[in-house]
Amino acid sequence: MLLQVENLSISFGKDAPIIQNVSFGVERGQTLAIVGESGSGKTICCRALLDILPGSARIDTGTARFRGLGLDIDLLNLSNKAMRSIRGDRISMIFQEPMRSLSPLHRVGHQVAEVLCLHRGLPWREARRTVKDQFSRVGFKDIQRAWNAYPFEMSGGMRQRAMIAMAIIAKPDVLIADEPTTALDVTTQAHILGLIKDLREETGMSVIFVTHDLGVVANIADSVCVMRRGRVMESGPVDTVIKKPDHGYTRKLLAAAPVIPHEAMPNDVQLAEDPILRLDSVHKTFIIKTGQFFGRVREFRAVEDVSFAIPRGKTFAIVGESGSGKSTVANMVLGALRADEGSKIRYWPKRGGEPLDVQTLTGKSRRRFQGSAQMVFQDPFSSLSPRMQILDILTEPLAIHGIGTRKERREKAAALIERVGLDPGMLRRFPHAFSGGQRQRLSIARALMLEPDLLVCDEPTSALDLSVQAQVLNLLEEIRDNLGLSYLFISHDLAVVARVADECAVMHQGLIVEMAAPDVLFTQPKHPYTKALIAACLEADVDRKVNLATISMGAGDPHSWPSEYAMCGTSLPALVETVPGHMVRIQT
Repeated sequence: MLLQVENLSISFGKDAPIIQNVSFGVERGQTLAIVGESGSGKTICCRALLDILPGSARIDTGTARFRGLGLDIDLLNLSNKAMRSIRGDRISMIFQEPMRSLSPLHRVGHQVAEVLCLHRGLPWREARRTVKDQFSRVGFKDIQRAWNAYPFEMSGGMRQRAMIAMAIIAKPDVLIADEPTTALDVTTQAHILGLIKDLREETGMSVIFVTHDLGVVANIADSVCVMRRGRVMESGPVDTVIKKPDHGYTRKLLAAAPVIPHEAMPNDVQLAEDPILRLDSVHKTFIIKTGQFFGRVREFRAVEDVSFAIPRGKTFAIVGESGSGKSTVANMVLGALRADEGSKIRYWPKRGGEPLDVQTLTGKSRRRFQGSAQMVFQDPFSSLSPRMQILDILTEPLAIHGIGTRKERREKAAALIERVGLDPGMLRRFPHAFSGGQRQRLSIARALMLEPDLLVCDEPTSALDLSVQAQVLNLLEEIRDNLGLSYLFISHDLAVVARVADECAVMHQGLIVEMAAPDVLFTQPKHPYTKALIAACLEADVDRKVNLATISMGAGDPHSWPSEYAMCGTSLPALVETVPGHMVRIQT
């Protein structure tokens, strides 16, 4: 056993231990997945191995035997000097949020090269050459640009690749990866997982992969350790734990994991009847200026020729990666952005009534529309004011629209917070006193205060644990069915979309490339990009591994797609109905 942790207990101050008698180990060249929800203690255990716990933390009991080349030491009893020689050299860590881990004041290449200068004593020129070779291996296409870039100039996926390069540049014996793919698009996540797996096989290093996603575990791990509230619930080979879990908590996590359909099911949803919202040939162009004073001005087409309808009481989903135009469409639907001239966005307040032109609404009519179409945001913590009590946050929309007395507003807030599964006694708390799942419930309650008919949900579950995600999805479905709401659901997670949507549109670079009911879209995909998204979905099934070849073809350069789908300059394929209810962007 390369690294063996026995009976680890950790406490903070004088409180009872939050980590209790945790034991796990990883063999040389193997991958151990530590899985559990937020607050289970996964990250704390791994940080203890590198002595980077908060100052108030105290290790009460335990050993961590590390038997690297020529070493047999207890990591929990090393001096600061000895630990500095281990940390970043023999044992490296990829942190969950690379933007917080990379210095914003130094170029990325310099930060990675520093590891070689400190731990290997390499001269700068040799370290620079080694880092550029490593950048090529982790997937940077423009090596010089990556070397010179600052972290804020990179996308999330590129920053994560830089963190991986930094962690493996010294060829460590053990790589600890702490949720390295949580905030990434599905195709980027698949590529990162494939990269870590390839590097493990090439270098023989061991990997400890911290995650809450059992789909990741099934695809990358050899063994798994399931944690809950600071204790190990179950551990063993991944095939055994995933296929035949013994502990009820493991079974609960597996049951909460959404899945995509693999067999076509009958679909009787009549999507053309009684629309509440219709978009026809919607375009959105942004004017971008390069340079500070006399830079050139160029146009960027964020959304192009988007058309769809949302039936009353149904859920229409838009799925795609970051930058595909999903949120831009959502903002235009709510009137927060104005579409280009010639675009049509119509909203029907009443069944069979006259539609409103969202683009031309002003004054009182605009305010009424905003009351009937509300949004649930991706990050509830950022969308809830930290200076306001929950009661004030919930009643503010009513006060703005002049609805009800103060007593009536309080009563409505109490009723709605109870409806979303929280205690009315929490109304006097501030947002920081709630968990992520509770804050998302509060966001839903606030969106419901004005009794809307249409909810726009922008990635409402992307940052949540599996069980909390399942609870929020259950709540959204219950509210839709009980109140007759219609949803525009924005997501990059096809498994979530497969569960909630009646119809789904796949967007890529501002265009809808395919549209159909989920059971048809996921079982009979036509477009290469749709196939890439489906192939990149990680399921908690050890017999369904990701197919990187399919992902690379569909998520790569559109010019490389088969000729009937290829995007060739200004000649774009048309969105045509190949079979009833199934639209594909294809050359005719």
